[in-house]
Amino acid sequence: MGEILDAVEQRAEWKKLRSLRKTRSHAKAVRKTFAFTRAVDVSTGDIEQYIKERKDTGRAEATINRELEILRCAYRLAVKGKLISAARVPDIELLRLDNIRQGFFERAEIEALLQRIPDRDLHDFIEWGFRTGQRKGEIAKLTWDMLDRTCPVWVLRLPGAIAKNKTGRSLGLAGETRTIMERRLARRRLDCPLIFHRTSKGKADSRSRISGARGETPSRPRRFPKTDSSTTSGDPRCGH
Repeated sequence: MGEILDAVEQRAEWKKLRSLRKTRSHAKAVRKTFAFTRAVDVSTGDIEQYIKERKDTGRAEATINRELEILRCAYRLAVKGKLISAARVPDIELLRLDNIRQGFFERAEIEALLQRIPDRDLHDFIEWGFRTGQRKGEIAKLTWDMLDRTCPVWVLRLPGAIAKNKTGRSLGLAGETRTIMERRLARRRLDCPLIFHRTSKGKADSRSRISGARGETPSRPRRFPKTDSSTTSGDPRCGH
């Protein structure tokens, strides 16, 4: 098993996948159980026992699924490379997740939340995420050189390098998104390339600040709903 798990990591490294670090992390957990077992000797029962043990240690089902996907990929590559026969591959079923699509902010929640956040930088960051559906990590990488103001309609040109799917795209700014960008221009720092920088000195992260503003204890992170215009780590000079 160690050999075919190596192939998964080597493939991710060769293809320069952004998920390489996570792939290695999930593969490490699988190796602890199967590294010294022959791939042809792993049975469906062994997979089920692995799932049970991971659940018993408190691992989230989504995490277990990522580990099972590593196993699936390892066997798929092994069959493709004619290392083992497809007939010797165990049945690896993913767990059914019942919490998919949960944990999203609704409009009323966002509007109530924004009213309770005095930090203007964090306020703009959160509202931008809600208006565009962009991921937090992508928003944190937006820089001024991506903004085109040469036309009446401003355009944010997003390079594939900052996107999860590595696909570049453009976002026309109108209405609320244009208003937010105008606020960011007013707060622009010449020593910082980031659009959404932080000027406050507080050390609490955004998740803690959001929970505090809502009167909650930080728990599982909430997400912005995805939209058709969805897109975008920080620079230490900018307070991230």
